[in-house]
Amino acid sequence: MIYTPVYYKTQDAILKTDRFVSSVGGTRSGKTFAMLQCIFELAVQDEVPTITSVVSETFPHLKRGAIRDFQDTLGEYWDEKCWSKGESIYRLPNGSIIEFFSADSPAKVHGPARDRLFINEVQTIPYEIARQLFVR
Repeated sequence: MIYTPVYYKTQDAILKTDRFVSSVGGTRSGKTFAMLQCIFELAVQDEVPTITSVVSETFPHLKRGAIRDFQDTLGEYWDEKCWSKGESIYRLPNGSIIEFFSADSPAKVHGPARDRLFINEVQTIPYEIARQLFVR
């Protein structure tokens, strides 16, 4: 993978906290790419299988944004056998999963717990929906 200064800043922030990391910057500054690289690397290194959720306002936004960026970010590490297009889940060999879903209705965010959460473009998510995602 190609790492940028944004990746190293994101990685450093993740290592310094166990709760929240907020990434701000201009359009196409590399925030999403950096976060997706960090998420992938953390999930690959997990000794116990984990669940990471990548959430965006709508599924079309996810498809054109975070899912496409995830595939591009992984480059040669992308394994089509790990990807379930119907479920929008990437299953790693160690049992960890990275799931992608939209938060366009409150019902979608109620449910099982997760180990990590990345809300792409969090400013587009209603507060109550974001709060429900955070508590899980």
